[in-house]
Amino acid sequence: MLGTARRQHILKRLESGGQVELSILVDELGCSPETLRRDLRALEQTGKLRRVHGGAVGVSAGELPPLEARKDKDRQAKALIAGLARDVVTPGSMIYIGGGSTALAVAAEIADMARSTFVTGTTDVAAALASQGKHEVHLAGGLYDAPTRSVIGPEMLDFLRPRVFDLSIIGISGIELDHGFMGPTSSHVTQTSVIRKQSRRVMVVCDVTKFGIPGRYKILDFDQVDLVVTNELPEPAFVKRLSKAGTEVISPRSIESGR
Repeated sequence: MLGTARRQHILKRLESGGQVELSILVDELGCSPETLRRDLRALEQTGKLRRVHGGAVGVSAGELPPLEARKDKDRQAKALIAGLARDVVTPGSMIYIGGGSTALAVAAEIADMARSTFVTGTTDVAAALASQGKHEVHLAGGLYDAPTRSVIGPEMLDFLRPRVFDLSIIGISGIELDHGFMGPTSSHVTQTSVIRKQSRRVMVVCDVTKFGIPGRYKILDFDQVDLVVTNELPEPAFVKRLSKAGTEVISPRSIESGR
């Protein structure tokens, strides 16, 4: 069974019972415990559940794990993605970087590059970009959301609208074949809509576990994203769907194939 189908099954079990047991999932899906642990870990990172001993429990709708809890997870994958994203960034550009733990890893990776101008609404991202003293960093204003360490609301949108970005780098909570790129809250929909309109190119950064993760809010269609940078190539169905939309997928394997 494909990862997409496994994770959807897990979420349906959570919706019906509020919790799932690993041993029961092993019997139902015929997968190894380690495979299912990876699925549970991926779903936890997107705020769909909380892992407990022997399984997982559901979380409240819209609940997203704090940035502090997410930034140290899967550090190797995030470092790999950040290194690949670095090669896309052109010094001297006007660049927007969104929130999330993978976007934060990208910000830390490009802090030592030649000077560019950056805009972000996430305090951790701003601090990472400014840490080497090389870039011009603009931190947007607005209502501060403590769990994500980001600003949201109308003031944030007003800050973004006059600016035109050569590149926008954003994270997502999941990618669905039928819907596209997903976000955790309705505020992500509005904010991403403005960012897309004000950007010449949009790059999504996410690890491969995000493919097949369902979400509550669609933030971008496949054809609204120019690049997806990930640590592994996703399942063939996603590669085909992205290719059809004209979206370039950058991964270690795609780089190796291009040599």
